[in-house]
Amino acid sequence: MDDTPQRHWKPWIAGIAVFVVVVAWAVLEVRGVGEDSRPAFLTTALEPSGPNRPDDARLHIAGSGSCVPLTRMLAGSVMQRLDLSPEVHASIGSGGGIRALRDGAIELAIVSRALRDEEIDAGLVYTPFARVPVIVAAGLDVPDRAVTYDELSALFDGRRTQWSDGTKVVVLLREAGDSSHRVVEEVVPEFADITASVRAQGAFRVLYHDGAMQVALANTPGAVGLHGNGVDPSLAGFRALAVEGVEPTGGNVESGAYPFVKELGFVTIGPPQGEAKAFIDYVLSPQGRALLRVRGAVPPAPEGD
Repeated sequence: MDDTPQRHWKPWIAGIAVFVVVVAWAVLEVRGVGEDSRPAFLTTALEPSGPNRPDDARLHIAGSGSCVPLTRMLAGSVMQRLDLSPEVHASIGSGGGIRALRDGAIELAIVSRALRDEEIDAGLVYTPFARVPVIVAAGLDVPDRAVTYDELSALFDGRRTQWSDGTKVVVLLREAGDSSHRVVEEVVPEFADITASVRAQGAFRVLYHDGAMQVALANTPGAVGLHGNGVDPSLAGFRALAVEGVEPTGGNVESGAYPFVKELGFVTIGPPQGEAKAFIDYVLSPQGRALLRVRGAVPPAPEGD
């Protein structure tokens, strides 16, 4: 019996099967952006450990995703200059970093918010190390270059649905309590009610960490969202919009001209000591300050200034 027809269709069937697998994989990847696909360090419950915590010769640092890129850059530099081996873990949030610090899992927490009264009462000490602009970020395909406060509110509450060329606006939100959103809310009070309302309605997509926001901004046509971790927008694949005519540059942050500014800090149990102190001292040294400025961040003024 002639099986030529069957042989003729076999390559097509194989090709279709491969195509279906690739599409399914892509869908799962896109759906996973912003969801809790965190590595084990972030999801494993931390057992409290006493003063005899095993020493693996590394300085463990963890906390806010807003701090991670700058802290990793500084860690890479300090390893070339001092006898230190810092390991900066993926984001677990400011609160997660503080809990890990108090549990003894890390020696240094990185945060993008001030300490709460109960944290201060527990003996935690906050050391600021940088200020960065919270950027109103848009996809590279977006033609607009600036927004006013009113336009920002209109974008996020759904009243403005198109960019100036008619492109559809796609709003990307962070979760309630996100540090970048808090900064904007302090300057534009109605922004808190706006974002709370659209979250409750499920009107826009919510991203749960800086990395997910960065990926979504770079890959979503017409996107707009808030981003504040010191990453250079041009290298991250999105555009920084001017706010009320002011660009989000380090100079404008330092002068006070740019309105949306986030402070980043280190947290220790008691005053910094040992390797944590050595790392903080390096970050606040002339070399560390210079590195922060290169990345567009503004270091705190030296003591005595």
